[in-house]
Amino acid sequence: MSEEPSWRIVASLAASGAACALVLMFLGPTALGLWELATFTPTRPIRPMGLSVYMMGGGLVGVFIGAPLSLLALKLSQRPAAQTAAFAAYLVSALPGLCLMIFFAIILIRGIELAP
Repeated sequence: MSEEPSWRIVASLAASGAACALVLMFLGPTALGLWELATFTPTRPIRPMGLSVYMMGGGLVGVFIGAPLSLLALKLSQRPAAQTAAFAAYLVSALPGLCLMIFFAIILIRGIELAP
């Protein structure tokens, strides 16, 4: 392997870290909202507006910012550590989609009624 400029390694790791940080910023409140939705029993129809905002925001950030940043990081450096970090960031950018599927599974399995 030829010697790679150090700025490419640093830029790749910085882009991977930024992609992970941006997506994980939305996943914390989303995970808490999903936990609350899965564990409490509502007595009337609910309107999970805050959870919906975090899920949609996380999805948009994951698709439009996280995935392109991690793919850029993947192309910047050929070092195994940088490639692994970029691949991990790419996987993290898919987590909001998983949260959306979990949300619908909780709603359907528990039979929670959503208010219009």
